[in-house]
Amino acid sequence: MTHDQKSSGSEGTLPIKVNAEVVSHLSFGLYRNFARAVKELISNSYDAGATEVKIKLDLDNELIIVRDNGKGMNLKEIEDKFLHIARRTPLTEDVDEFGRKRIGSFGIGFLSTFPYCKELQLITKKAGTSEIIEVRINTEQFFNKDSFKITDVKVPYKMGKSDIPIKKGETIIILNKIAPHIIKELTEETHDKYSIDKIGGYQRFKWTLAQYAPLQYPPEKKELKTFFDEPNKLPMRLWLNAEEIFRNVPENAIILETGKETFGNVALKYAIMTPKEPVKPKEAKGLQIRLRDVAIGFPTDFDVIKATGKVPGKLNYLCGEVYILSGLESAVMIDRDNFSYTEDVAQLQVFFRNKLA
Repeated sequence: MTHDQKSSGSEGTLPIKVNAEVVSHLSFGLYRNFARAVKELISNSYDAGATEVKIKLDLDNELIIVRDNGKGMNLKEIEDKFLHIARRTPLTEDVDEFGRKRIGSFGIGFLSTFPYCKELQLITKKAGTSEIIEVRINTEQFFNKDSFKITDVKVPYKMGKSDIPIKKGETIIILNKIAPHIIKELTEETHDKYSIDKIGGYQRFKWTLAQYAPLQYPPEKKELKTFFDEPNKLPMRLWLNAEEIFRNVPENAIILETGKETFGNVALKYAIMTPKEPVKPKEAKGLQIRLRDVAIGFPTDFDVIKATGKVPGKLNYLCGEVYILSGLESAVMIDRDNFSYTEDVAQLQVFFRNKLA
């Protein structure tokens, strides 16, 4: 660490450290969805013990602000965790004081936003301290056209006195100079509600966050909340432009079946639902797998056609959730879109393929 003394008003630089092996995988198209990149920041807030996350889209000023009330970070934690890109951390069954298991293991949360802005600004205060730290990262030097070019460099920081109560923590991430194509995308109008590709840009962004992020079920979905919620776990709330958003549940969906199963080292709960008409948007049909509250890819029908030898028309009427209680952590792919193929994964797929059929 190269910086001046850690007194209020000090300045210096901090090194960005890189695991080149992991970052090399990011050059092949991973995290090319802006909402999913922002979801990574939300997951970081969740792991930091945030109970509230607020996102502000200020497109007129070409910036996006993500603010949480988590523990915050001190200078050493910024260097060892936030700026240590692609630092692998094995997942454990340990829970924090909020009853949560840690989501992140690949250490690429804030890196996922680099293609979408020219500067990332971090402002953070660790709970129990009176100091606030600001770090600015010129993201253009790390991403060129279609690939990440991450090297070990140093970034400037400033440290000052905070007026936030000592007991409280806070972290703010500001994405400055948002890419023009993202601003254009977020202001697109809705053409058709049957597919997220044709839903208006802001609504698509909101829907994708609600699908992927570690959120609660809507208050009116009491049966789902009762079945899936863990009594000793404190949920996280999310606001987007001052509107609280919840996990997606297709409109008018009713529960057909709930259950609990185990496959080898895997334990899970599931709910199969239907709105009694084709699911909208179509990307929501099938069952959404969640691990530690975060979606793994989009909903899937587990290749049910293989089990039936035909295309079941009523498959378009089915949706639902598969919540992994334990197991499969080591099988998650780096893009969190799928699992590597293991015996446990194979058993899970066969069970739900037959169940849907």
